[in-house]
Amino acid sequence: MNGLKVERVHYSMEDFMKENIVYAPTKNELKEATLKVLDKANCECTTKYINEQVSKVLKLSDDYLLKEDESGVGTEYNYRMRWIRTELKEEGKIKNTKRGIWRLSLI
Repeated sequence: MNGLKVERVHYSMEDFMKENIVYAPTKNELKEATLKVLDKANCECTTKYINEQVSKVLKLSDDYLLKEDESGVGTEYNYRMRWIRTELKEEGKIKNTKRGIWRLSLI
């Protein structure tokens, strides 16, 4: 690799607080939390409810939740959650029963 050394940096929550770094959850963390929320609810849930509960499960900061996406139309969190639901739907794990309403798939 052209002699470049790549070093992974792992930050603790304390590092994030000290350095004013905003923690962004991984795709897998968002997927797992979404499935957990829907499983715990054991019923159909609105997009808003899912997003609120996932943010609580993952203890996401207000700084992250309010960060605008690149387009400036919404938040990065809501944008990522739209893709998380889309991927979970394509994987057959959740169903969109009607606009803005979601539930676990019956497998």
